[in-house]
Amino acid sequence: MPRAVLPIVLAVTAIAGPARADRDRALAVGAAIVPGVVVHGSGHWVAEDRAMARRLALAELIGLGMIALGALPVGITGGAPETLPGLAIAIPGAGLFLTSWFADIYGAAGGARLDGRSRTAPALVEVEAGYLVVTDARAGATHAGAFAASAWLDRGHVAITGWVGADARELGGEVGVRVLGGVRGRPARDGSAVELAIAGYDRRFDDDGLRATVLAIAARGRYELARVGPSLAGSFATLEVGVGHERLHFDAGVDAASLLLARFGWGVELGDDAEVELFYDHRRDALAGRLVLDAGANGFAGHVGVEGAAFRGRWGVTGSIEAGAHWVARLAVAARLP
Repeated sequence: MPRAVLPIVLAVTAIAGPARADRDRALAVGAAIVPGVVVHGSGHWVAEDRAMARRLALAELIGLGMIALGALPVGITGGAPETLPGLAIAIPGAGLFLTSWFADIYGAAGGARLDGRSRTAPALVEVEAGYLVVTDARAGATHAGAFAASAWLDRGHVAITGWVGADARELGGEVGVRVLGGVRGRPARDGSAVELAIAGYDRRFDDDGLRATVLAIAARGRYELARVGPSLAGSFATLEVGVGHERLHFDAGVDAASLLLARFGWGVELGDDAEVELFYDHRRDALAGRLVLDAGANGFAGHVGVEGAAFRGRWGVTGSIEAGAHWVARLAVAARLP
């Protein structure tokens, strides 16, 4: 099991409490891990929730099929450019594969008893300010102040994000529309939603004489897994797919490249207004960069991370940790109106 998942599983098991004999729950969780890593739904099968076990096994098979359909041509051709669009199928397939496994562990551990609930509509305005640190084995640590703000008007929203360090800074913006899901004044039954967005940012590193500008368009969605079955209540999956264009400005000239945007995550809602999410982001142009792997495909993957938020009334805290070529940690104080 990935190390990042184990604390969530232990917390879910400890907080949820026994719904049946401790021995039966332990057997179900064990089955969800092994052989569940290979046969998703094993935990629910042992827990005698056969319908959910079949759904999770089917989701696993669909995910594997998408991975094969999208990634095999890339691997066979050695990453020929004309095959790379297949990653837009393979990466969501990987998200479906992992989500079905994590969901099996979560359901077998009794995660629904956490009684987590999602927001049914976004806040009118949300602002946050905090601290960002990027660690590099060669360059040490870079510290910066970070900020973000967003506002909604019916189904449309605008947002700005950024950070400012001693010799580097970034400013980004986004405009988008919620196609499906709750909005202010018309909440949905849960947090499931689909949005389309256009975003861009300008990042500068003064000491290196480097400036990067990106313009991107993407579709993103969130799906509350309670819709799949009651044992998964309080958990959710996210997905984002899009394309972008990046221009790198050096002292010696300009370089341009296209970007594939692909991100998937699985998360848990903790009580009324708190959640934590594990995610994979295929973007290699982010501060975390790309994962350094001891494999022939080193440099191909994006980065992984965990992010979360917890609010009490209008005030809350948000944070994230990302791991790629660099470690990136962020912690911020946030406010919502209302």
